[in-house]
Amino acid sequence: MALSLALFLALASPLASRLLATGPDAAQEMFAHAKAEASQEHKHVLIVFSDSYCPNCKLYDRFLDDPQMKPITERAFVIEHIDMDKTEGGANLRKVLATEDKSGSVPFMVMTDENGQPIVDSNRNGNPAWNIGYPALPEEIAWYIEMLTRAAPGLSSKELAATRVWLRVHAPPLSRALIVVKFKPPLYPPRAIASSLSGEVDLDLTLLATGEQREVLARRGPQLLRDAAMESAKNSVFQAPLPNHNGPYKLVYRFVLDDKGCGESHGQSTQISQGEKATTITEKACPQW
Repeated sequence: MALSLALFLALASPLASRLLATGPDAAQEMFAHAKAEASQEHKHVLIVFSDSYCPNCKLYDRFLDDPQMKPITERAFVIEHIDMDKTEGGANLRKVLATEDKSGSVPFMVMTDENGQPIVDSNRNGNPAWNIGYPALPEEIAWYIEMLTRAAPGLSSKELAATRVWLRVHAPPLSRALIVVKFKPPLYPPRAIASSLSGEVDLDLTLLATGEQREVLARRGPQLLRDAAMESAKNSVFQAPLPNHNGPYKLVYRFVLDDKGCGESHGQSTQISQGEKATTITEKACPQW
């Protein structure tokens, strides 16, 4: 069946091609299309590495989509998002583009020229252990403005000032909560579902200077749920919110039985939120009435 002209043009566009990219080279294909678009529009490329469990990634998306910030950023960059959980080849592309990368945290931003040569990334001052992620602290905002200065010289001092002010005004409250780098969702124990058991588990997690876990302790919560929370925490990767402060940090796992949307979520869903003093993971499962 012949394609309509509108559908043909949509499928032929660089954006559509990036959205349709699949397979082991998907990330490289998306990057290639972004470079082609940038070359055509005389822009640079902003690659945003993220994942679906990252609260700070959503904050950065909010920044990029803001009516005031969107035209400033898009005047200088073609923006491409690489979901590290869903895009094959994303981790390899990050290794290629990052000068050096020890934190593994997201969002991680790389700004390149139209040929794909990296200009600057979100490792503050080139420190591979300090990815600024979503710029919230004064020194993180300062580095983000420096990134724009290096990679988008066409932006005016007024636009840079407006970006700095926006980030300061919309900075979230200073959090002492762990940053989720790589997350393994907890499995709501079938025995707990069968017995209609829900509740909270409090964990204390201490990091080594390298960012690796040194100790995970369960402070309270039903034993059946504790085991699931401990398994999740031990197989996840976290980052301290500030350098040289290794904890202990509080992780709260909330196990909730909820019949809303059971037919759509295939039984379980996970949400992560960061408060001022704790990171909370909410695991919802369908009850068995």
